[in-house]
Amino acid sequence: MASRDRGGPRPSVLSGLSHVALAVWALLIVLPLLWTFLASFKNNTEIFGDPLQLPGALRLDSWGRAWGKAHIGQYMLNTVIVVFFGTAGTMLFGSMAAYVLGRYRFVGNKLIYYYFVAGLAFPVFLALGPLFFVVKQVGLLNSHIG
Repeated sequence: MASRDRGGPRPSVLSGLSHVALAVWALLIVLPLLWTFLASFKNNTEIFGDPLQLPGALRLDSWGRAWGKAHIGQYMLNTVIVVFFGTAGTMLFGSMAAYVLGRYRFVGNKLIYYYFVAGLAFPVFLALGPLFFVVKQVGLLNSHIG
C-alpha cells in the first residue's frame, strides 16, 4: 500500500525567512507606536531625561491638553472624513476603470493599463509637493475637498 502525503505542502526555508522578515517588519512598525503611546503618559522631565524608561505614573493631563488646546478631536474627525471619501472615491473610480479595461478591448487599452501600472511604480510622496501647489493655486487649501 502506497503511503499518502499527509497535510499540505512542507514548509521551505524561504517560507521561514519570509515569516522572520514579516516579524521584523511588524516590530519596526509596532515598537515606535508603542513608544509614542507610552511617552504620552510622561512629563517633560521624563521624556527628555530617559526616553526609553517607562512612565513613572499614569498621567492623563497631556491627553487633556491635546484634546482641549490642540483640538486633536477636530483633527481626528478631519482625518476620518478625508480618508473615508478618498477611499470611497478611489474604490469607485478604480473599479470602474478596472471593469472597462478588463472587459472591453479597444485601441489604447494596453496603453492605459500600462499608465496605471507605471503610476504604481512611483511612491505616493513624490506627488505630494506638486499636488500641494496645485491645491494651493486652485484655492482649496485647508478644506476637505482640497
